[in-house]
Amino acid sequence: MNGVLDRIESGIEKVLTRIGDRWEDLPDPDSDAEWTKAIKNAIGQIGKDQGYEIYAAESNFSDNGEWLYDMTWLKMSGARVLGVPLVLECEWTPSGTLEDFQKLLVARAERRVMVHWAPDEQAARRTIRDLLAQVEEFELSQPGDRYLFACYLGDSDRFLFERHTVR
Repeated sequence: MNGVLDRIESGIEKVLTRIGDRWEDLPDPDSDAEWTKAIKNAIGQIGKDQGYEIYAAESNFSDNGEWLYDMTWLKMSGARVLGVPLVLECEWTPSGTLEDFQKLLVARAERRVMVHWAPDEQAARRTIRDLLAQVEEFELSQPGDRYLFACYLGDSDRFLFERHTVR
């Protein structure tokens, strides 16, 4: 895919790879909620370290609650929103992936991150291809819109990463 991996996306890939490599260490490795919490905590910390306000329910950042997406990073000045550096959706059932991705599709954010699951690499690549077709057909897509797909592969217990920047 096209798009240069930026520093934040690189950090996200590193923390997700670490979670994938140590999935057995989760309190309940078979729980989607535990996976989602670990992902929100790790990615949220990256945003917090950058000075952003982090919104993500059921995580270390739950004091802020959820703000439109499973996770939202906001650049704030007092009570004013200046920017949205990142929005993230996390979906573990293949049947729900498209609906959650469409939330990202309409987001005005610097980065859109879709974390999902597929049984194998072939299914993951097919899903990502279908989601990218949505991006290309979406009438409000703009050059520079960034997407990072992180698909956990059930057959190999690892994440597959794809990135895309609209031209």
